[in-house]
Amino acid sequence: MYIIFTHIKPTHDLSSHRGVDRPFHVGKNPKLYIFAKPNNDSDNKGEKDIVSTSSTMTTMTSSVQLQLCCRHELHIELPSHDQPVEISNDVAEAKIHSPLYTADEMANGDAILNIIQDSVVPKGIRVEVPIRKFLSASTTGLESNIVVFLVVYCGEGRPLTRNEADQYRSTTETEVAKHVPLRQNRIGRMVSKPVPYSLLKGLIEERANDYLT
Repeated sequence: MYIIFTHIKPTHDLSSHRGVDRPFHVGKNPKLYIFAKPNNDSDNKGEKDIVSTSSTMTTMTSSVQLQLCCRHELHIELPSHDQPVEISNDVAEAKIHSPLYTADEMANGDAILNIIQDSVVPKGIRVEVPIRKFLSASTTGLESNIVVFLVVYCGEGRPLTRNEADQYRSTTETEVAKHVPLRQNRIGRMVSKPVPYSLLKGLIEERANDYLT
């Protein structure tokens, strides 16, 4: 459920309590609070009309530290080179099939974040890519270099469940695969259970040796 509020001009300052009209404090900036389902999906026609017709309505967002987040790894493949060095130098000439992004942009994470935020998640879901790691072909024994990203989905302005986040993970893999090959044995792994954002940094540090390998 959302809590939505809009500015109003009250026409009264009395409230019924046990059959008696009692005054209440209106304040200088009164607001009408409405409980509504996401995407205006409501069984109550009157509620839906209020939500859809209010031009001043603002959806409340939760504090970053309280947002529930789910995470997963995303592994992309890039052509290998004989002597891989820094990511920006190593993949500059790598050839991928993206119509919009270079291999360097994909490897550095900006393109990944743009694809997910623009093509995958709805409004109200915030996306972060807090860490990434480059794995050379000589290190993994694979034919391609691998760049691994930790992708985090956060419920900023709407609820986030594990099943919903896993749908985002699946769509992310589909959309990113349109631009660059994915590491096949790391596709389809379910996202983590939701945790408050305030705990995320500690979890990442605690499992640093397990992530991005």
